[in-house]
Amino acid sequence: MLGEFARDVIALADGGDPASDQLLRQAGREAAQSALAALVTDGDLHDDGAPSSDVTPSPSVPADVVLTGGLARAGGALTDGFAARITEHSRTVTVRQAAGDPLDGALTLARLAAGDRLSPQDGAVWI
Repeated sequence: MLGEFARDVIALADGGDPASDQLLRQAGREAAQSALAALVTDGDLHDDGAPSSDVTPSPSVPADVVLTGGLARAGGALTDGFAARITEHSRTVTVRQAAGDPLDGALTLARLAAGDRLSPQDGAVWI
């Protein structure tokens, strides 16, 4: 049900509504919070889930994050909020553009699995 309102909020933000813009910006920051939390250990987080200092993942953890799916398609304030939150908490984590949509990713994984070329990656976190 909430997803039905997202299109309206995005349209209002695109039309210059400041409350909608702020709502999307905060949604992007919350999505970034989840990505950052996946890169650090429990000891590196405050009680509210915020990283306690600069997030510096270990060398075995990818230092790139990608916002995908419907969130990425929202663009504007949402993606700006996502990138801003990552930047505020890490100088070593890079926000990258998706190489395709979720279906492209699923097809790539299926092709790799079918060719027996898919194997677990140490330190990789897939969310």
